[in-house]
Amino acid sequence: MLPAHDGSTASMSGAAIRNFLKSKGADVSATSVSRMKQEIDDKIHGDLVEIPKLLERRTDRQAAADMCEFTPLLEGAYSVLFKGPVAIPGYVHPDRVVDLPALECTCGNWQDQMFPCVHAICAASKDGRRIEDLYDAKRMSIEHFRDTYTFKFLPWPTTTTLQRDDTILPPQLEPTPERIGKRGLKPGRRPQHKRKIVKNAL
Repeated sequence: MLPAHDGSTASMSGAAIRNFLKSKGADVSATSVSRMKQEIDDKIHGDLVEIPKLLERRTDRQAAADMCEFTPLLEGAYSVLFKGPVAIPGYVHPDRVVDLPALECTCGNWQDQMFPCVHAICAASKDGRRIEDLYDAKRMSIEHFRDTYTFKFLPWPTTTTLQRDDTILPPQLEPTPERIGKRGLKPGRRPQHKRKIVKNAL
């Protein structure tokens, strides 16, 4: 009965749900609408509900993806240009190439954070892909974090003692051999540049 979700947060806001139900002749309270919105968010963002910062990052990047221009390149590759506001006056965002099959973007944020950047979300929405397919939801979950760090572990066992090996020594410095001529030690190289001579010096 509810309208289909198109990937943006605006279309699934509480006001949009209430207006849609009113158009169908159903007048519901704000509490019911809030509960419906929560259930929809749980179904759509079920993997990120327990991670507020990650969900907030995804919501912000979905909103920023609406400010991007894209150009299809090859299969699954897009050239994306962000047209939103900039922090530095006069700065112009460069075009970024997004490779959806390889999960890569030339901005580097997708690879570094293991989470889709603004350019990737824009390209995925235009390509008809689900954002959930662009990252490992299980790896990002709180459950995975708890499973990893439930048991205490140390990078290096404290009970292990290091054995000193005296057979390995640093190499000794070998000085450059002296050059001996007929009259003793040879002097060093003469300077290559000529000294300036001032004419008519006082």
